[in-house]
Amino acid sequence: MGDSVRKLKNYALKGFLFHGSPASKLKRLTPKQATDAGNNKWNIDKAVFATDQPSAAVIFAIINLNKIKGSGTWSVNWENNEVITALPERWLNCIKKIKGYIYVVKQDTFKEKSHNQYKSKVSVVPIDKIEVSFNDYIEFGGMVKLT
Repeated sequence: MGDSVRKLKNYALKGFLFHGSPASKLKRLTPKQATDAGNNKWNIDKAVFATDQPSAAVIFAIINLNKIKGSGTWSVNWENNEVITALPERWLNCIKKIKGYIYVVKQDTFKEKSHNQYKSKVSVVPIDKIEVSFNDYIEFGGMVKLT
């Protein structure tokens, strides 16, 4: 088991939440207006989003549209506590090389919950930052569906 996966699993056992981002220098997570291709009302909000599933946070950390060549859309679905990411096949080699970051946060300001996703309407200061990669996503059992 990789060091990143081990750390994230330990935090998950202690009840922490995870916010994935390609940004490496965040000191504070601030609420931002989110968008959703499917116009899911829950996902379209000004908030800090986090999850109790590290694998979901990892995929959000490594999908960095500024580093991926070519257009396309992607989606993440939670099915029976499994995280399945649908993405264009042409993105895969690029994503395998990208590093991202998981910001570990306490649950106390995350007042809204839907399935495995939580929202905080106020800024949150992370207690830790962990570098992650595509291999970590796979090690957590994350799955990819190529489109």
